[in-house]
Amino acid sequence: MKLEQPLPSDPDALEVLFHKGIDSLQDMPADKRRADQSVYKILRTDPDATIFCSMVEKHANLLSRLQDLNSGEHTVLVPLDESWKHNGKLMTRMGGDQDFREAVLSAHISPHYVTTDTLVRFLNIPTILTPDGANGPQLARTRRSRTFQINDAATLTTGNIIAKNGIVHYLDRVLTPPHSSLSVLQSFSELSLFNKALLELELADDVAALGIKGRTIFAPTDAAFRALDDEIFDFLFDPKTGYPYLKALIKYHICQRHRLHKPDLAEEQHRPSHIFQR
Repeated sequence: MKLEQPLPSDPDALEVLFHKGIDSLQDMPADKRRADQSVYKILRTDPDATIFCSMVEKHANLLSRLQDLNSGEHTVLVPLDESWKHNGKLMTRMGGDQDFREAVLSAHISPHYVTTDTLVRFLNIPTILTPDGANGPQLARTRRSRTFQINDAATLTTGNIIAKNGIVHYLDRVLTPPHSSLSVLQSFSELSLFNKALLELELADDVAALGIKGRTIFAPTDAAFRALDDEIFDFLFDPKTGYPYLKALIKYHICQRHRLHKPDLAEEQHRPSHIFQR
C-alpha cells in the first residue's frame, strides 16, 4: 500500500491508522465444508485448479506434502487455471525444465498455516522454496489494500478454504521464483561500474555462488563511484595497479551470511560487526 503522506510518529496515531487499514479489508470467512479432506483432494476436485494439480502430481515430494494428513499443515497459494493460460512462455519452460517447474510450484507453498487474519499482521510468508544461493527462505511478500496482494502482483481472490492438513487461497496470477542477486544487479543501468568490477575482478561467481545462505549487498551506484576524487577513481579502475584495492573495496560492500532488511539497519543489534569474510 503506497502512502500518500509520511506515517505519524505518535504511537496512538499509528495504531489508529493500522486498525483503519484492517477495517478496509474485505472479510474472508473460513470455508470449512471440506475440512476433513486433504489439501490435494480439495484441489483435485476443483475445476479451477486442474493445471496446478497436474503439475504438482509430477513431483512426488510436493504431492506428498499436500496429501499427507500427518506431516504438518501447509498453506497453498493456488493460481487459477485462467492465470496459467496467460503465461505461455512460463508454461513452455516449466514443461521442459522440471527443476524450474518445481521451484515455481514451491513458491506457492508455505510450511506454515497462514490465514488471511495472519496476513494482516505479517507482511511476509516463508515458502518451501529454498534453492542454493538463495537469500534465506524465499518470501512471498504481501501488502494490504482493499484485498491482499502477493509480491505486488497477484491478488488473493478467494481465501481461507480449510483442509485437514492446511489451508488454501486462490490467486489471479502465477508467482515466479526470485532472480539471483547477480541478475538483479545487472538489471540496473546505474550499477554498471559495480557490475563491471564484479566481472573483471572475477567476483561475479561469488555473488551467484551456490550454497551461500543469506547475503546483503550495498551496491554503490555509478554516481557514487564518480563522486570519488578523479585520481582515486582512475587508480581503482586501472587493471595494472588498482584492481587489488578495488577488489577489497567491492568485498567491503558485500555482507555474507547476513540478510539485512532496511528496518534492521536502524537497530544496532542487527548490524554485523564484520562484512564479507573469505
